Amino acid sequence: MKPIFPAILLLFVSVLTAAEATNPGKFEQIDLLLPAPSEVRLATGAPGPAYWQQEANYFIEVELDEKQSRIEGSGVIEY
Repeated sequence: MKPIFPAILLLFVSVLTAAEATNPGKFEQIDLLLPAPSEVRLATGAPGPAYWQQEANYFIEVELDEKQSRIEGSGVIEY
């Protein structure tokens, strides 16, 4: 049982070292990760004066006919 312990310890240490290597920026400053404020998005994260958003409205009408195992419907998308 003694020869197994060093092998397990070596495997454990190598897994920890590999995990640290895959995330080198875990202590990086958050300012470097966030985009700079602009007219579209303010520094607080709130929408700015030039913010815009797409809008779509849906109207869907569906009818189920259980006797004939059919679904019929129609829809209108306003973009």
